[in-house]
Amino acid sequence: MILQLLILPLLMFGSSCVPKNDHTTEQTLTRISVDSIVVNKEIEPRIMYVIYGYYCGECDNECTKLYKHYLTGNSTTFWTDKSDSYFSDKGLRFETKMNRESEKIGFDVVSNIPKSMLKTDSTNNVYGCPDCADGCGLYFEFKLEELNSQPIVYRMEYDLINSPSDVKEFGELIKSTVEKLEKHR
Repeated sequence: MILQLLILPLLMFGSSCVPKNDHTTEQTLTRISVDSIVVNKEIEPRIMYVIYGYYCGECDNECTKLYKHYLTGNSTTFWTDKSDSYFSDKGLRFETKMNRESEKIGFDVVSNIPKSMLKTDSTNNVYGCPDCADGCGLYFEFKLEELNSQPIVYRMEYDLINSPSDVKEFGELIKSTVEKLEKHR
């Protein structure tokens, strides 16, 4: 009898903690471990990779500062392109692996992509006049983990004057993150 009295409240409490929902929806919860930091973030749709940084057409050396996160399963890898390959016909070459400390810094960009940018219908999005008048340009690209998915690219003028507020805020995040990452490059 005493055992029944002790178990009954536990059963009542346990059943009241589980919300009853006739419509079950499945949410994608991405658990990404970056060394000792574990990030649980709902990212929908799922992303295969993210590239971000800036490029300057009128400079002498290291005219691009571009970074790439590969998001596979429960882990990530983080790379940088030191080759200025942005300006070549061969495409970007991410051949230098970044350390875990850098990856933690860079993951702030991945965690804060505006929903409007994730849900665009266009694969090539341009804001302002990127790299015009010797002004450099911001670059952001991602690819969704979906069948027949194409890379989605954003090119933005560096000062972000003609960008919507969410794109402007995200562009500022890219600039500040790249500045922090340059210390580890």
